[in-house]
Amino acid sequence: MKILPLALAFFDGKIREQLTGMTTTAKSLAVVGALATVSAVFFLTALTVVLASRIGIVGACLAMSALFALLAAVIYLRYDRARRTGKAIRAERVAIAASADTVGGAGAGMLLHAFLRGFRRK
Repeated sequence: MKILPLALAFFDGKIREQLTGMTTTAKSLAVVGALATVSAVFFLTALTVVLASRIGIVGACLAMSALFALLAAVIYLRYDRARRTGKAIRAERVAIAASADTVGGAGAGMLLHAFLRGFRRK
């Protein structure tokens, strides 16, 4: 009796079960996301109506546009900071690797330092 075809059939069944579970999860999350979006739209509409009753239609529209501009700026700044941090980390890794490739090789202190830094970041 050959064990390889049996093992492949077993793992194929396991993988199919996992993929079926993943597609069900993805579909559920898509429905939840769509419902959350509709809820957010109604909330923002209600907020605009309340603001319009207090400060007028033009003021409400300006306040909501300022709110979204502020949110966009905050999200962009966080993204930019994360991108620059990732770029700096990659540059540092390249520098460490380049210094380890020198003719004299990396010293034990530098290797220990890189090893410990790797543990602190995870």
